[in-house]
Amino acid sequence: MRSKEHLPLIISIAAFLVVGLLVIKPNSEEVAPPYVSSSAAPDGVKGLFTLLDEGDIQVGAWTKPWAQLPDGGDQTLIVIEPRDIADEEFEQIEDWVALGNEVLVFVDEPNDWEMFSSTDGWGHGDAVQDVVGMSGLETIGLGEVSTDDRLEYREDLERILIDDNGILAGRMEIGEGGISLFLLPDWLRNDTILENDHFELLWPHLKREDGLVWFNDYHRGIKDKPGLLAAYPNWFLAVVLQLVIGALLWIWYKAVRFEPAYTPREWTVRRGDETLLAVGGWYERQKLTREAFEQQMTYVRSLIREQWGLRTDASDPQVLAAARRHWQQEDVERLADLLQRWQEAQKMSSYPATQFRTDSQKADFVIKKLQGE
Repeated sequence: MRSKEHLPLIISIAAFLVVGLLVIKPNSEEVAPPYVSSSAAPDGVKGLFTLLDEGDIQVGAWTKPWAQLPDGGDQTLIVIEPRDIADEEFEQIEDWVALGNEVLVFVDEPNDWEMFSSTDGWGHGDAVQDVVGMSGLETIGLGEVSTDDRLEYREDLERILIDDNGILAGRMEIGEGGISLFLLPDWLRNDTILENDHFELLWPHLKREDGLVWFNDYHRGIKDKPGLLAAYPNWFLAVVLQLVIGALLWIWYKAVRFEPAYTPREWTVRRGDETLLAVGGWYERQKLTREAFEQQMTYVRSLIREQWGLRTDASDPQVLAAARRHWQQEDVERLADLLQRWQEAQKMSSYPATQFRTDSQKADFVIKKLQGE
């Protein structure tokens, strides 16, 4: 018997530990994905981010969908090996570029970017070779090219970087801006940007005299947390969740039972439905249907005053006008029918009980509707 009593407590402790192990991993550090602007790991790009920031360039990490990019021109978005880009996002980024902005895309394979086409097998992977920069005066530097792909030449493609095997980077103009694609994402990493002449070859295309520079961390898995919980670290939220679960299980264990609350019969006899039935029977026996009808009409008018602020002597058109602002058309029509029947009842010399019962059913709907607001 005692083991059964302690079973809920054992379940509570087990659930507490399981949630803790799933949500919090003690003594483990979160590993940032590659190419994240805040990562100082060898495969991060914090070095480039810091260099731009210290060079009086307005730079920041973009962690929201592309649809929310700020309007206006003179902005640059650096996109490095993005993941899971939806089709509609390509249209959104092209519209943003057309406003006078630039997008610098660094990818190994440009297949997702339909405006660029590539050829396979022209290069020699992981080879250090001469790379020529085509912007302004031609500059030549050494760079380690790890991809075999090259961009296909087109008349509307501005060549940026080339080697003996073809085009390594190019720019396509869109509206007032443009999209540049580099087949050299590895050159931006913390551990390679200063190797060979990677930095010297890329810097003319990265530096900006004015405007904003954004690093696209959103498609690297770094996203804003919406809502109030974004202000708290994960470990704190996990602890709170465990405490809540533990408290609920403890309450469940300590409680004798959870059952509906029953109203004592003595209360209902004195003030509840039995009283209403007794009053209704008295009106019926005394044939006071008109008095009952007037009491009912007064009560409905008082509810309308409480809910909608109308005077109790407001005309029927005024009542219906207020109802149209709060109710659907079907409910307004039912109220209009009730008011019409009341108008007819007031003109009748006698008010039969059968009609009173019918009108009371219609009035009940209106009363419940008003009480439910």
